[in-house]
Amino acid sequence: MHVAAQRADAASGHGRPDRLHRVTLDNFDAIRSGLADATGCTRLDELQRDLDASFAGVADTMERRRRDGFVRECHGDLHCGNVVRWQGRLVAFDGLEFDPALRFIDVANDIAFLTMDLAAHGRSELRHALLETWTAASGDYAAVALLPYYERYRALVRAKVAVLRGGQSAEANVESQRSARQYLAWASARGQPHRPRLVVMVGLSGSGKTWLARRLATACEALHLRSDVERKRLAGLGPLDDSRSPPDGGLYTREFGERTYARLRECAHSCLAGGANVIVDAANLRHDERSGFLRLGQEFGADVRLVHCHAPLATLKQRVAMRRTGTADASEATVELRGGVNRPPMHSSASATLYPLAERAAERVGLGPIRGTAVGGGSDGNFTAAVGVPTLDGLGAVGGGAHADHEHVLIDTMVDRARLVTALIEEIRAGG
Repeated sequence: MHVAAQRADAASGHGRPDRLHRVTLDNFDAIRSGLADATGCTRLDELQRDLDASFAGVADTMERRRRDGFVRECHGDLHCGNVVRWQGRLVAFDGLEFDPALRFIDVANDIAFLTMDLAAHGRSELRHALLETWTAASGDYAAVALLPYYERYRALVRAKVAVLRGGQSAEANVESQRSARQYLAWASARGQPHRPRLVVMVGLSGSGKTWLARRLATACEALHLRSDVERKRLAGLGPLDDSRSPPDGGLYTREFGERTYARLRECAHSCLAGGANVIVDAANLRHDERSGFLRLGQEFGADVRLVHCHAPLATLKQRVAMRRTGTADASEATVELRGGVNRPPMHSSASATLYPLAERAAERVGLGPIRGTAVGGGSDGNFTAAVGVPTLDGLGAVGGGAHADHEHVLIDTMVDRARLVTALIEEIRAGG
C-alpha cells in the first residue's frame, strides 16, 4: 500500500512538520472543551508539553523524510474501525479522499494510526505483528523513531472524535468520555521513559540464529533485523532473489559486509530511538561487529543481550545444505571446501642443531628429560625452516584443542615452559 503509493509534489507543502504540529495542537483545544473533569484537562496539559518536546526532537527528521519522498498518498484514517477481514485478507476502507492535505502524509504517520489503535485496545501483540511485517517489507525502519510522536498524535485524533460524538445524546456522552480517557491515558503512557531491549545474535550459518531470533522476537515483541535481508536490500534485491555472488565476491566482499553492518546499526538505532525492542540477526563473528551494537545499546540505555548459537560441525553442514534445497530463505550460505596446502613441509633436520640444546637446557633447570615428537598441521615455523633457519617448533603454551571451541591452555605449566625457553636462549647465547 505504501511502497507503490504516489509521492507528494514537494511544492505542495503536504507533510510539512510545522503544519502537522499545528494540527496536533488543535486537537487539544477540541478535547479540552469536551472533557467533563478537570483532572483530565490537567493530564492533557502535561501531554501537550511532552508532545511539544517530542516534536522538537523529530522535526528535522520529518522534514528530511518529506524531501526524500516519504510523504505519499495514504489512507489517512487507518484505525481499527476502517479495517475489515474480507475473503481471507485484511482490507482497509473509507480512506480520506475528500482532503489531499489529510491524505498526503508521511507513511509513518499513516501506519502509526493502526499501530496505536491496536495497542490502545490492548492488542500489543497485533501491533507488533503489524509493525514487524510492515518494516520488513518496506525496509523503512527509520519510521520507527517517529512513532512516539505520530502514535500520540493519532490517539489525540481518536480522543477528539470520541468527544465530538458525545454531544449526540446523554448515553453517547458516557461512552465518549470513557473512550476519550482511554486514548488519552494510552498517549500519556506512550510518552513515559522505557528501557528498550537489544538482542545481538552470534553464530555461524546453520547454528539456529534465525530460528531462535524469530521466536525471541515474538516473545519480546521485538523487531527482527536480518543481515541476509538487509544485505540484499542494499543491492536492490528482494529477500528470496539469488544474488549469484561467488564466495567472497559480489554481496559477500569485506566492503559489502561492512556496508551491511552499517545498515543494521542504522536500523537498530531508529528502532531504539522509537523505544522498540530489536533483535539483530547476523553472524557477528568479529569483535568490532559485536562492539558496534554494544555501543549503540549503551547510547540508549538498552538492556543488551548477546545470544551465541552453536552446533556440531556436521549439523551446521547438514542445515546449510538443506536450506539450499528446501524451503526458500534469504540466506545464501553454502558448504564449500576451500584453501589447500599453504606452507612448505618441515623436515626433522630443521631442528637438528637446536634440539640437543633444548635437552641440555631442560636438564640444567630440572625439567628434563624432554621428548621430541612429530605432529601434523603447520605453523610459521614451516616458513623459517624452508629458508634454512634452524627451527624448533612447539615451544608455546601447553594445552589442547587448537582452533576449536574447547581450545585451552594449562596455566600450571606456563612457569615451567617459560623457564625452559629462557634456559634454551641462554644455551644459544653461550654458543651451544
